Order: sequence, then C-alpha cells, then structure tokens
Amino acid sequence: MPAISSDMTMKTLKGYGVSPGFSVGQVLKVEQGLPPVYKFRIADDAVLERELLRFDEAIARTTEELRSFQHKLEEKLGRDHSLMIQAHIMILQDHHFSGAIRDYIRAERVNAEWAVTVINERIREAYRKLQDPYLQDKIFDIQDIAARLLNNIAGWQENHAPEHYENIILVSSEVNLSLLGLMDFSHLKGFAVDSGGWTSHTSIIARSLEIPAVIHLKNITSLVHTGDLVLLDGSSGTVHINPDAATVARFHQQARSVISPATESGPYCLLPEGETEPVAKVDKALRDLRIYLNSEMPLELGNYQRFGVSGIGLFRSEFVFLRKSTEKITLADHLEVYQQLAEAAYPGTVNIRTLDLGADKFPETQGRHPEINPALGLRGIRLSLELRDLFRDQLKAIVMANTRNNLQVTIPFVSSLDEILAVKVLLRDVSREVTGRDESALPLGAMLEIPSTFFLVDLLAREVDFFALGSNDLVQYILARDRNNMPHWSPFDSAQPGVRGGLELLRRKTAEHKKEIICCGEMASHPFFVLMLLALGYRSLSINPAMLPLIRYITRTVDGKSLRRFYQQLSALHTLPEIEDFFLHRLGDYFPEPLVKTLLHVYRAEMD
Repeated sequence: MPAISSDMTMKTLKGYGVSPGFSVGQVLKVEQGLPPVYKFRIADDAVLERELLRFDEAIARTTEELRSFQHKLEEKLGRDHSLMIQAHIMILQDHHFSGAIRDYIRAERVNAEWAVTVINERIREAYRKLQDPYLQDKIFDIQDIAARLLNNIAGWQENHAPEHYENIILVSSEVNLSLLGLMDFSHLKGFAVDSGGWTSHTSIIARSLEIPAVIHLKNITSLVHTGDLVLLDGSSGTVHINPDAATVARFHQQARSVISPATESGPYCLLPEGETEPVAKVDKALRDLRIYLNSEMPLELGNYQRFGVSGIGLFRSEFVFLRKSTEKITLADHLEVYQQLAEAAYPGTVNIRTLDLGADKFPETQGRHPEINPALGLRGIRLSLELRDLFRDQLKAIVMANTRNNLQVTIPFVSSLDEILAVKVLLRDVSREVTGRDESALPLGAMLEIPSTFFLVDLLAREVDFFALGSNDLVQYILARDRNNMPHWSPFDSAQPGVRGGLELLRRKTAEHKKEIICCGEMASHPFFVLMLLALGYRSLSINPAMLPLIRYITRTVDGKSLRRFYQQLSALHTLPEIEDFFLHRLGDYFPEPLVKTLLHVYRAEMD
C-alpha cells in the first residue's frame, strides 16, 4: 500500500454509496469535455469530398472502438451489460446523427469537426425540450459519442489511459462510457464522482464489478490530485482523502467486519447464473405482472426477455419529429425507425406513443396558434390532428412496419371521446390503403393522463384495446402543480390522497372492462411508488431499463399480504408530512429490512 502522507490535511466527504464495499487506492483524476473546435469553409469540391471521406473514416474508427469495448464488457461482465454500448453504436450509425452531420458538411461546406459540434448541440437540445429526467440523462451519452467522434476526426489520442496505475480510485465529474472503455478493470478499485445517479453508467458498472462507488460528492474533483491516497466506503457513501493512520486502521477494521458484496442479496445482479425462470420466486399475487421497458430508440429485447421483460411499453416517437423541421419529415423517416423497432423487439410487443409535443416546439404552428400556456394547449393528439398529414404519415408507417404483428399505438393527451374516434377513422383509412382491408391494422390505446378521462373510461373502453397511464402528467394535472417550476413541490406528491383516489378509480374501471393498463412515467420506476402501484393492483409496468434490477428485486421480495397491509395504512394518511414519514420511517413494518434499506438508499441517492 502507498505510504500515508503526513504533510497533507485529511479531508472527509459524504456522498451516496451506490455500490457497497471498501477500497483503498490512489486517485486517478480525469477531467472530461468536448475538445476545442474551429470552423472553416471549404470552397473546392475535391477538398469537400476528402472531408466527407475523413468523416466516414472517423465513424468507422469510432464504431470499431465501441465494438471493442462492447466485447470487453461482454467478456468481463456478460452480454447483458454490453447492451449500453450497443445503444451508443446505434446512435452513432443512425442517419439522423451521422447522416445529418454528413448532410451538414456537404450543404454548408464546412469542416467535419464543426458539423459534429452543430448537430450534437441540435440533438441535445431536442432531448432537453422533452423535459423528461430519464431522457435528459441521455444528453450525457450524446456528448460522449460526439467527443469520441471528434477525437477520431482529429486523430487525437486519449492521454489518461489508466494501465500505468494500480489500485485506482477513479475520480471524475461523471464517468462516461468512453472513459470506461479505456479502463483495465483489474486495476480499478472504485469510483468517486461529483454527480451521477443510481442508474448512471458509473453505478451500473460498479455494481457489476462488485467494487465500491460513491456519487454526489459535488466537489471531489476540485479537492484531489492524481496520486492522492483515498479510502472509499461504498456502503455509507464516505470518502477519506489523504487519511491519517488512525483513520486507515479504523477503515480496515470496518472492512474486515463486513460481508463481501458478492454474498449479498439485493438489486446488484439481475439473476443468479443459470436461472431462467424468474417467476418461480415471485409471490402468487404478482405472477401476472408484466414488465415492459421505456425506450426512445430501437432496443434489442432478446437479452432482456429472460429477465421477464414482455416488450417495450413506451416508445417515445418524438425524436423522429425533432430531428427535422416538419416539412422535411417523410414517410420513409418514420418507416425506417419503426421497421428497426419491430425487428429488434420481436417477439416482444412494442407500444408506440404518437407525437407528444406541444405547438410551441414547432415554429410553423406558433404563428397560427400563439399560446400563453402550452402545457394546456395544442399538444399531443390535439397537435397531431392539427398537423393531420404528418400524423397520417406516422400512422401509415407504423401499419407498414407491422409485418411481425407486434406493434401497437398509443394516443397521448386524450381528453375526449371525439379525439379517439377521429384517430380511429384515420387509422382505418391508412390501414385500408396499406392492407386493403376495411379495418384497423393496429391495436389502439389511449393515454390516461388528464383528469377528465377518469369519467370517460367506460366510453373509451368501447373504442380502444388497452390503456396506458401517463403518471407524470397525471400527477401534475390532478394537483395543478408544475413540478419543474414549483418551489413547494414535494417528492411525495404522487402519494397524495387525490392522486391515490384517481389511481384507484382508473385501476377499478379498466379492470371492469378487462383492459390492460400499462403504467408509464417515473412512478413505475420509483422505489416507493412502485410498491403503491403493486398494492393497488397495477400489473403492467413500463420502466427505464436501468431500473430493471431494482424492480425485479422488489417483485421477488414482496408478497400480496404485505402489500395489502402497506396500502391499508397508507390510505389512512391524508397529509404530506404523514405520508413522507410513512415512506421514510415505517416501510420496515411491512417489508424485509434489506429491501427497505435498498429503497431508502436509492431514493436518497436520486433526490440529492
């Protein structure tokens, strides 16, 4: 072990541990970001062609690097963990990314570096517009891909390769996949990062490698230097920088008294090696549970299906619209995406949500429909029916892509029966055009996210095949609170009596009509509120892929009797302080202690 420094002041930082364990090591500090880029014009046609060739070669090198890292992850951690790299490859090769960059080089006659920077910013801005926390996390992935691509265009080499170090504690503002690709995992002893979350790449990889990781340290990158000695406690979320001898001794004593993470049960692994029937450990009250994944790109489901995943419960189609102005979006743009989606997900089902944006996101509608409050204006199905030709192309493309018979469509922001009836006429029309049959070629669903639908379920159930619960908007509209701009917003609003009552009503009504209701939104992936949904009888959850281990851990741990007792007590609570105290201090009365500790840990890590 390196000598303990006697001339440096010890510092102790407190964050959130997202992977348990104890490690001693030397800091390797890495600062990341996009390299500097300059713009220059290209007048000569021959030079322009060479610039396009330079860009194509960089795409090929970047793809090769990603595939190499994918193989490395698969070899070390298994195929399941290499899927995150596949997502990067898909983004890189998507014509809306690389194709848009190539088009920009040719149209604007500029250098490849400048084109990458411009398109990268446009795509990241499109993600920001959706105001979805999960999707906004993708901004970091887009930045990572752009940085790797820029390095390959310029021929720059990474200068922080860690193979020259041993017993590394990697310190960074956040750890992206490009950086992980450089790591020799045998030298890596832990992560300490400024930001991050339970579902970040840092946390997922650390839990898989069974090494400690601490996130939300806020300013550790400004307090350490490469080579500093660090003690890392991933269980308590504590980091000691340049510790004194007494602290080191206490640390080693603690480490010896703790069971290895490899022997713990919890959400750190998807399944024990070789297990193929996850339902065997699920209580009979949850045997009919269906778990779906949320996605915004074609997602290969084969490796998820053995973990009990039934399909994609929410495919966000907005990206097809945000990559181009509406007059440039073609039927072919939609068709390419939906064909890839149907093939990649087969035999799983895919629920495609049609355009769910407001008129404020489309310049061509702003003049015709100026809006003071876009959240309550021309958005979702209202906007689709306004932009009818665009909507028709989207529906037609989905019907054309449904050669596997595994696609279905959900209509967002439904507030009246008239909207669904208008959609059915249009869908029947395009189905007749594509198939020659006078009937709808797709199962149709309605999003329940506006309170008026509480009183329309009986009518809507006669016209649709299933329902989807848009929990984010539903909570916002029931309480008339904009959680993105409310100083008194509470993280426990989803359990308020008014919200609980609405959820109870929707579950009862949809069950009466024997219609599936897929719960989408953050509530289905929340460590507390998923318990509430299960207790209410919701049996179809669409979650973010990174939350799959935690949700499966919950469903393999709880039972019907405990859920009933839990909700009986929750339903007797009527104020936010009571509800908050219940979730933070009384879950142990109903569920096993290891599960409760994990749920509280995840909640605190995500809320900080």
